[in-house]
Amino acid sequence: MNMHVGQQVKFTTSGGRGTARSGQGVLQEIKSSSKGKFYGVKEEGKEKLTFVRESQLQRTA
Repeated sequence: MNMHVGQQVKFTTSGGRGTARSGQGVLQEIKSSSKGKFYGVKEEGKEKLTFVRESQLQRTA
């Protein structure tokens, strides 16, 4: 999947560091690590970015 900063996305988290949930927001940051790429999503009404894996992301129309 070809994602870029500024794109509107939906996500579902598996709850690794908290409860599993879903949401949507704007893609703000892309980080690479030894465990793969992580995407920082800025949700409306939240101060911190939510980081999710690529497999947990979906583009919104």
